[in-house]
Amino acid sequence: MAPKRRGKSGSTSKQWFTTSEAARYLGVSVDKVRELDATGELRASRTRGKHRRFSRRACDAYRSRKAARRKPKAEPPTLPPRPARRPRPEPEPLDEDVYAPEPGDEYFEPFVEPLRLLRPRIPSRR
Repeated sequence: MAPKRRGKSGSTSKQWFTTSEAARYLGVSVDKVRELDATGELRASRTRGKHRRFSRRACDAYRSRKAARRKPKAEPPTLPPRPARRPRPEPEPLDEDVYAPEPGDEYFEPFVEPLRLLRPRIPSRR
């Protein structure tokens, strides 16, 4: 079956829509179209087989009423401003000689072992 030709505006020139075509045309679900018919907001005619048919004029009227009722979209919420960055404190400069003795070091001297230079062991010949 060949696809239906559409006019330059992109919509079909049909005067009557099925339930699914009306839903697509209005941008709502099929169940919503049935609900609109039941409440009388969108008038539908019935075929001999009891299927709904919606006129283009009725669909256009519903679209214009829907557009008039539509509330303007709220602006998206804005994020609060970020707090200002605090400057990082600069570390205090080190003393020139880290290993220089300080007052009170004499109490710890006995606990520090002197460095011994290890001599390489030479295996003795027996």
